[in-house]
Amino acid sequence: MLQLQIEAMEDKLQAARRTYNAAVKHLLDNTMMFPNNLMANTMTIPKFTMFEAEASEKGNPGIKNL
Repeated sequence: MLQLQIEAMEDKLQAARRTYNAAVKHLLDNTMMFPNNLMANTMTIPKFTMFEAEASEKGNPGIKNL
């Protein structure tokens, strides 16, 4: 049962990462294309970075501390 819950949680996190990265890509693409770039240059749109996990975080999660 615990394994199923962990898998469900990992799936939700992966979906959230994909959604975030898609939104960041959409924003970056739209601020670079003409004529949107003209308006974007006059505004202060923050520069978001794509989410990428560090190498140490990509391993299997440890559940010993749960």
